Amino acid sequence: MADPDESDSTSSFQGEAHTVVQAGAVHGDVHLHHRHKWPTPRQLPAPPGGFVNREAHISALGLALRTDRTEAGAVSVITGPPGVGKTALALRWAHSVRDRFPDGDLYVDMHGYGPASPLEPEQVLDGFLRAFGVEPSLIPITLDERAALYRSMLGGKRMLIVIDNSMSARQIRHLLPGSDGCLTLVTSRSSMPSLVAREGAVRMPLDVLSAEDALELLAEVMGDGRAETDLDGAARVVEHCGRLPLALRVVAERAAARPHLTMSDLAAELAAEQQRLDALSSEEDELVDVRAVFSWSYRSLDARQRQVFRFLGLHRGAEMSTAPIAALTRIPVAELRRHLADLCDAHLVQQIATDRFRLHDLLRATPSNAAAARRPNAPAPTPSAG
Repeated sequence: MADPDESDSTSSFQGEAHTVVQAGAVHGDVHLHHRHKWPTPRQLPAPPGGFVNREAHISALGLALRTDRTEAGAVSVITGPPGVGKTALALRWAHSVRDRFPDGDLYVDMHGYGPASPLEPEQVLDGFLRAFGVEPSLIPITLDERAALYRSMLGGKRMLIVIDNSMSARQIRHLLPGSDGCLTLVTSRSSMPSLVAREGAVRMPLDVLSAEDALELLAEVMGDGRAETDLDGAARVVEHCGRLPLALRVVAERAAARPHLTMSDLAAELAAEQQRLDALSSEEDELVDVRAVFSWSYRSLDARQRQVFRFLGLHRGAEMSTAPIAALTRIPVAELRRHLADLCDAHLVQQIATDRFRLHDLLRATPSNAAAARRPNAPAPTPSAG
């Protein structure tokens, strides 16, 4: 016959299986904690308004969704000069495909170029792991351990990771997933050659808009019909802005606040090259100040690279070859080619042919200290616009 006390004790356990705790002898206090289900990470910022065209680039990004690439953990890198619309393209496309990634999306601005200090991969991994619900006390201390746990959390998931405004491959290499089904989208002013070589990333260069698309963007951001009623003046504004999306947005927003200003009047304001960057400046937000955007890239250069960049800015023509630059800077040609390659990698200079280079129109408008630039050993002055 069963012990009645034992029978009563056994029958006292009731409830669903996941709420039942069975134990033998218990000494001390028992604390039960209910673990809340962590929400699926959905970190993408809102997509920008006033987006035009880029259809070819959107189609190219779509190729990354092919099964054979996502199974390998695809990485796409959007590269281009400051203000060309890399982030706008990345976010617009990411929002259009986020339903293909049921396990969520992660986003981080690496602050590679900007007023804030660049993020270290340890900082980013800390945030990503918290987004997965990892308790802060359980997040490893070392970079390699954090990266290993991050890759484990991504195992078997289909997730979209957007790494914006990255400065170098070193900054983001530990943030790349190691699992099938995840896709990583990176934006950078650098062409990321080592990421392409080692991780098999697909590079997508982004250039300025066509004249037609630039005019459409100007009209869309202004939104009051002035650009459509004065196409000639609007076309001149577009060219003064170098068809750069950031510059076009800044000018359009400035014009929208001055409803009595015609497109021809605005074009006249922009016509004087030495006044151009003043007309494009914004005192309210450094992130939309064209001069500040280009100066961030400039500050990332070393002294020799700054010197070469200033000499290019002094040249009045649209293009310049290596030999005259070497003569002006007194830098040996072999060394000069390395500096020019670095400037091209930072998208401050474009190589248009063998040993021929040019600056973007807005960068050519940069007022610089010509006297200092002509002295090869002079300290690099900080330009007002890059």
